[in-house]
Amino acid sequence: MSCTDGDGSLVDDLEQAEQVDTVYTVEWVPVEDCTAETGPLRSAQGITRAAKLEGAWWSDGGAYLVSSYADSHRGQIWFYDPSQSTLRLTTTFATEADGETVEAPDNIVAAPYGGLIVSTDGDGDNHLAGVTADGDAYPIARSQMGSEFTGPTFSPDGTVLFAGIQKPGVLFAITGPWEQGTAGGTGARGAGSAADAADGRGTSATSRSEIPNRRSGG
Repeated sequence: MSCTDGDGSLVDDLEQAEQVDTVYTVEWVPVEDCTAETGPLRSAQGITRAAKLEGAWWSDGGAYLVSSYADSHRGQIWFYDPSQSTLRLTTTFATEADGETVEAPDNIVAAPYGGLIVSTDGDGDNHLAGVTADGDAYPIARSQMGSEFTGPTFSPDGTVLFAGIQKPGVLFAITGPWEQGTAGGTGARGAGSAADAADGRGTSATSRSEIPNRRSGG
C-alpha cells in the first residue's frame, strides 16, 4: 500500500499522522518479492509502513485497521474506504477515560449497534474497550489476570459479546444492553453499574467491570 498526503507526497509511515481525520490517498502497488526471499517487505520502495499492525475488521463499506503502537502514539485506528481509495485516521489512543488509560489496541470488531469494540495489549492494565462513532475510546472491562483480552466478537443476534483472556485461556460472555449502542458514547458506556465478574463466569456488564487476578485470589 502506498499512501500520499494532500500535497501528493509519499507517506513513509502512518505514525506521522498527528490529527484524527487525517486522510491519505491510497494506491495498491505490486510486490515483486512477495515471499520475502531477498529481504523484509518493509524495505520495499514506494510503500507506506506502520508499526505493529494488528486487528482488522470489515464494516461500514470498508476496513478498520489497527496500528497498535509506535514511537509517536500508543495506538491508532484507520478506516480504509475502497470506493474512495482513502485511508482516514479515526482514533488515537493513550487517552485517559473514566480514570483509566486505554492504549495499545489489538483485536477489533464492529459493534452491531454502532461504534467499535477493541481489546488492548499495552504495558499497563489491559482492557476491553469501546470506541464511539466519533472516535472516542472508553473502557468496558479491565483484566486483572496478568494477560490481555483477545478476540472480541458478537453473537449473531448482537446480544452477547464474547471475549477471551489469553492466559490462562478463559472466555467471557458479556450481555448488554448493547442495543443502546456505542455510537454516541452512551448505552454500554453509561448505563448501570459495573458487573461483578469475580466468579469468572460470563455475567451482565453494562459499564466498566474488572476481571480478577485468580493467582492473587481476586
